[in-house]
Amino acid sequence: MKHYLFRFNQAKEHIVRRNAQRYGIEVIAPRVTTWRKARKSRKPTPVSVPAFHSYLILGFELEQAAHALMDLHHSVRPMLIPYDGHEWTLARIPLAEIGEIKSNKRFKRPSAASLVEKVIPDPKYQKSELVRILGGAATGLEGRIISADPKAREAELDMTNWPAKLTVSYDILERAA
Repeated sequence: MKHYLFRFNQAKEHIVRRNAQRYGIEVIAPRVTTWRKARKSRKPTPVSVPAFHSYLILGFELEQAAHALMDLHHSVRPMLIPYDGHEWTLARIPLAEIGEIKSNKRFKRPSAASLVEKVIPDPKYQKSELVRILGGAATGLEGRIISADPKAREAELDMTNWPAKLTVSYDILERAA
């Protein structure tokens, strides 16, 4: 599952969550606790507020992208970042950041934009090129590329000690020397 940053109307969060649950899309809208004073004479009380006002993180598979982009709520809009100079892509959040958001009660990022993974142009992988996997269950294993799909940013690998072909994201691949 990959995670992307979206803008939305904060008041419609309950509708977005309900629709996302219907389509099997993960919604992460981190919250932080702050202190607010209701009136001059009262003591401050802890209040839960959104960590990033009007931003949420959606986690979905490629097959669910149409639902994520069109069916959640009319206010849900993807954050786009430039890719390859003239094309745009969804603002993807690295898996390490998602883990930090889910596990920590204390939030460290100053803005939603600081979460976004900077997109670098994809390497031009060739058929039968040797690559190493940098993350996931097959971390550290090497294999040869059977086919590469630049649009999906994935490569299909033939692993010598692996029982089946493996499809891996470009984000966790590097050329083996």
